[in-house]
Amino acid sequence: MKKTTLKFLPFFALPIGSAIFATSCYNQVENDNNADIKTKSYYFKNLSDEYTINDNYINTYTINNSETLYVSIEEMMKYLNGFVDYNVFNKKWNFFSKEPSYTYYWYNNMTKYTMTINWTKNTIKVNNLNYFDNVNYTQNTDYGRQLKYFNYDVQNKPGTNGSVTFDLGKYDFDILNYKKKILIPFPIFNTLFCNTNYYSLYFNGDTIFGIDRWLSDNMQGIERIKTGSLNNKIASEQYRKDTFNHLCFSLDYFYGLKDHKNIKSFIEYFNENIDIKQKILSSDKNTFSYAYAKLINSNFNELHSTILSLSFYNDRNDRLRSFLQANPDVASSTKREEFNNISDFLERKRQQRFGVEKTPIVRFKNNMAIISFDSFETGSNEEVTRTNNYDYDTFYLFKYAMKQIIKKPEITKIVVDLSLNGGGNVGAMRKALGYLTDAIINTYQFNSLSKEYTEIGNKVDINLDGKYKFNESYSNYEWYVLTGLNTFSAANQFASIAKDMKIATLIGKKSGGGMCSIMPLVLNDGTTLIISSNNCAINKQKQYIEDGIEPKLNLEYEYFYDDDALLNLINN
Repeated sequence: MKKTTLKFLPFFALPIGSAIFATSCYNQVENDNNADIKTKSYYFKNLSDEYTINDNYINTYTINNSETLYVSIEEMMKYLNGFVDYNVFNKKWNFFSKEPSYTYYWYNNMTKYTMTINWTKNTIKVNNLNYFDNVNYTQNTDYGRQLKYFNYDVQNKPGTNGSVTFDLGKYDFDILNYKKKILIPFPIFNTLFCNTNYYSLYFNGDTIFGIDRWLSDNMQGIERIKTGSLNNKIASEQYRKDTFNHLCFSLDYFYGLKDHKNIKSFIEYFNENIDIKQKILSSDKNTFSYAYAKLINSNFNELHSTILSLSFYNDRNDRLRSFLQANPDVASSTKREEFNNISDFLERKRQQRFGVEKTPIVRFKNNMAIISFDSFETGSNEEVTRTNNYDYDTFYLFKYAMKQIIKKPEITKIVVDLSLNGGGNVGAMRKALGYLTDAIINTYQFNSLSKEYTEIGNKVDINLDGKYKFNESYSNYEWYVLTGLNTFSAANQFASIAKDMKIATLIGKKSGGGMCSIMPLVLNDGTTLIISSNNCAINKQKQYIEDGIEPKLNLEYEYFYDDDALLNLINN
């Protein structure tokens, strides 16, 4: 599945191209051919079942005996063919430019996406962030299933044109032109080309692994990945500086709540929070792990950003859960505690109402039906063929629920219970909305890095006939959405769109927010973070929805699963 910049979880773009990397004439230009550069190859193993990538050996480069790896952009595109579409990339030397540079480009229909590398200024400039989105369709999960685009409109914020320049020099990183190869730091390549597309590269000191999404402690085969020559190694002072600088680079360009939190730059932020900076720079594994957790889990004080796994410099048996239990002061924040407290309360109320069994997908009370689910899911191609496909895919969950509802002619009102829905796949969220309305479903997004506003219009093929007609929904019912603090991320956006389009009435408490899609971030030392990315969901009025959506009708948490209270509220 091709992916665009709309990312709560993967979505898609449709790049088309023709030629492999092709270099025009190369004259005598400033280069780094005489630099102290050493080459070493490491075995690469792809562990993602969504992309077919051949196992091979990846060339890496070290500069002046530094521990931080560099890689060739051209070579990495070839190594990762199957994840990226290597055959559509082209390369040219900018012969007439005042400063030596290369431009890499590819086409999507008639649109040309370019990336210009200036190794004397240490800058990477793309004419649009979609440059990094030339990746192949996922093989086992079709995130665009039952969805069709009816409009896709992009507007630039006044004074901008969608281009972005990444200044590596600001973070003390070099770009090298070495024997006609452009070399950039491995963690920078990973962030720009892989992490933005939910694929992650991990180097454990001996092997480079490619993983779908990210590494977590409960992943199958985690022991194999965690075991390497970096275990318990003491990193050099320069390596820790490189790791710190990569963190600053990634947060400055890709942390979507930076402006919302009035952070001008993370270099300044860390200079003002010098204790965290010093701990991140430490070579002691427990000290820098503590600092990451304090920064992401505690100081950021928002739910999309979190630490997911410890570095490869930790012991191979070290696990994040145990580390956070040993350091509870950095495991949480005020928002997380409030979120968890309400979640625990609602879970207890559900158990009192339904026992230990799973909450029914659909239940009834007089003229009211209630549909309950706690995440927006897109099932794999195999899962949606199962008789219980509703357990894996939200589109089929709604189809299952509506099949039960239409059997009861007395039902006139439907409540979508998102009270404990923490979000999930934005495509699944759009498909669920298709059951509520025949209108084109418009979603709105702002990219905090490129300063682009995007409006996307979709229709959903409810009856699976492939025709996307305007008479397939169940808009004849009165729809309501039950929200609360735990209605988060894609569920928060569902509430926002339903309110914007006036296709449902919001009831309950203010939703929990979470406007940014998530992005994995693999640091230089292998630590895995999740951050709120630069892709921000907004409402029709171009307003941020990070702080949640107010309901029209108030209902106290005490009565969320009291069907009499719900019925009384919506009937009166």
